[in-house]
Order: sequence, then C-alpha cells, then structure tokens
Amino acid sequence: MERIKTSTAKAVQSDDIELTRARMQLLMHDPADATEELVQARHRIYHQPDFVANIHNLLSLQEMEVRQRNLLRPDRMALIKAPTLVVWGQENPFGDVPEAKKMAEDIPGAQLELYSECGHWPQHEQAEKYNPLSLEFLAKASAGAKASI
Repeated sequence: MERIKTSTAKAVQSDDIELTRARMQLLMHDPADATEELVQARHRIYHQPDFVANIHNLLSLQEMEVRQRNLLRPDRMALIKAPTLVVWGQENPFGDVPEAKKMAEDIPGAQLELYSECGHWPQHEQAEKYNPLSLEFLAKASAGAKASI
C-alpha cells in the first residue's frame, strides 16, 4: 500500500514524466505495455487541477483504517446478485491468483478469467482477449436480464 501511495503521489506532485512512466510500468507484466501514448495520457490526467486537488481521495484506500472499513468481505460478496465477471492478471503486482479465485468463489455464479503474462490491467495488456470476452459477458447478462422481466 505504501508503494502505491508513494509512487502515485510522486507522479502527481512532480512534472517529471519518468515518474509517471515508472508508475505505469509498475502495473504491467511487460513494461513495454506502458506505451508512450498511455504514459502521456496518464501524465496529463495526473496534472489536471481537479485530480491534483483530490489526490488524497484517490489514495485514501491506501490507509489501513479506510481500507478495512471498505473491504468487500466474503459476507458482502455473497450478497451480489448481478452477473459478475472477475478478470485477473496472473502476474498482478497488487494481488495474487488465490485472491481472485476466492473473490470469484464468494460471489454467487461469478465467472473467473485468468490471463497469463498479465499484470494489473488486463483490459489494456490483453485487450485482444478482454474486449470480446467482456462484450460477450455483457450481452449474455443483458439477455438474461431481459428474459427475467
């Protein structure tokens, strides 16, 4: 949690784009996935006045008291009724595969997809798999919702 808090705060407080690049590379299994376009876009976001003014809100979950209060514990996840897709990178630097498996087990009927050679951003790192998977999942969930009306 301290690593996330420190690296993000430094990237926001400094105009040094290399700090943003390092932050983005931290998220990825392959640092090359932190493309120049992505780094530039994130750097612009990090330096928007509203983002800078509210960075404390973004980082609040890195405080143990706040994190504990807001955790989705198994009893809360068991109450989820909506179709749920859990997509996880097997090399996620912020959570291991057993965490993803437990999450999917605790949510009734959840579907778990694990991506190899993928860090924290499957939607970016494995877009060619993620995009069709998520569209198919949403179409199926939408059809199921319409059928129950």
